[in-house]
Amino acid sequence: MSQMLKIMVLSAVAALSLAGCAGPYHAYDNYSGYSDAPVGKGVYEIAYVGKSGTPELEVRKFATIRAASLTTESGARYFEILKAEYIARQSLAVIPGRTYVYNDLYGPCYYGGPAIISSTPGYVAEIRQPVVKLKIALRRRSGSKTLDAWQV
Repeated sequence: MSQMLKIMVLSAVAALSLAGCAGPYHAYDNYSGYSDAPVGKGVYEIAYVGKSGTPELEVRKFATIRAASLTTESGARYFEILKAEYIARQSLAVIPGRTYVYNDLYGPCYYGGPAIISSTPGYVAEIRQPVVKLKIALRRRSGSKTLDAWQV
């Protein structure tokens, strides 16, 4: 590997590492992050699930960063996006209410004295997570539809 090529590869890795530090770019952790799987020779499916409230553009950026990272990890320099899909995954979360019991004079309910009971109601929250799915093909050479993984 030539000296110039080594410098370019290290620059790309450093840029991708810094991009990961700038925001929530990380592997899937059962809530958010990227995942990928090979679906053919040199063809991968990548999904990036953002946290609730993450802008769509940021999730698209992180999916593209993962595509570039996967491309360089596989020894290629270029990739082509064969298919891109955006989904807003919706789910419901039940947030339970709380009940508090305390004694007006001494804080938590001690022996004797009047007890005061208060409670907060529970509620149902809607959670919307942006999801970007990419299907990419690794390419050894630049073409009209390819992206340079070193430039992403």
